[in-house]
Amino acid sequence: MSDIFIFAGSGTLALTGCAILILEAFAIILLRHHLDAPMKLLATVAAGFGLLAALYAFQTGSPSWVVAAWMASAGCAHILDMLARLATPKRRTMTYAGTSSGFNRQTDKFNAAATDTQAR
Repeated sequence: MSDIFIFAGSGTLALTGCAILILEAFAIILLRHHLDAPMKLLATVAAGFGLLAALYAFQTGSPSWVVAAWMASAGCAHILDMLARLATPKRRTMTYAGTSSGFNRQTDKFNAAATDTQAR
């Protein structure tokens, strides 16, 4: 049981988490064309990375300014993440296949002819 505490307390667990987050960020960058909002995901990953890096710095005995710098970077990434999540989505206008101004003019002519009640 004490092996788990040594593994977690030595910084190895935080360093492993940082490595996993780096791999996740690379995967997001590589698959960015297939994702809806890759920048939102990267902001989330950056916030988590900053927290894990601060934990690792603390556990390995780094100076307090290093821990504070990682915490500040995590805070900035978290603010960007929240701004991206809370931003109102832009409405997209749907374009339908086959709709053009010529098509609309033909439809208007048809509708006018169909509703014409004058006898000829």
